[in-house]
Amino acid sequence: EEQYAVTASYLEIYNENVFDLLNKPDKLAEHLIIFEDVNKDKFKVKNQTKVKVESLEEVQKVLKYGETNRRYAETYFNHKSSRSHTIFTIHIKYMKYSGEEASYIKESVLNFVDLAGNERLMYEYKSRGGKEEAVKSSQSRPRSKSPMSEFYDPNSKNQRLAESKHINKSLFFLTQVIYLCSKGKTAAHVPFRNSPLTKILRSSFGGKSRTLLI
Repeated sequence: EEQYAVTASYLEIYNENVFDLLNKPDKLAEHLIIFEDVNKDKFKVKNQTKVKVESLEEVQKVLKYGETNRRYAETYFNHKSSRSHTIFTIHIKYMKYSGEEASYIKESVLNFVDLAGNERLMYEYKSRGGKEEAVKSSQSRPRSKSPMSEFYDPNSKNQRLAESKHINKSLFFLTQVIYLCSKGKTAAHVPFRNSPLTKILRSSFGGKSRTLLI
């Protein structure tokens, strides 16, 4: 009379675009679309991969596979610096049956969010037209090849700079959302729509949800 269905998904938010870390190798570079479910007052990611899991070992296997597809680079402070935010989600659906039809359905979601570190943009001095100019750069260095090498160049300084800007941008909006949510009903409009990260995590900041930051 009672059944549980448990699935796992793993998303990466890189340069404000959403990618499916559990996708097939030839589709890892495809952007996923976020749409708003007005009826349930939350955002959903279209066509994300959900893998059925029945044990802790299967959950860990899915997580490890997703990690091999994630974007990393070596920095002066971290030999394996994540260049993106990731959300590993366990979806749990409980169904109670009356005869052949489900008479009661309850869903729960557990999000494990790994945030990329706040990036400090360093300055390099370069000579331009006989003048020394300060140019912003993120202090990162290339890393060994990964399955994403076909789509991702760990040697590009321009790419490192773009990553740093987007990491700081999404962390700013996340901080803003947390601050306004902490004010409760006295808060002004909470800008969940400003970032893919805050869109996906919208359900984690309201209703019966509980959030823990480490």
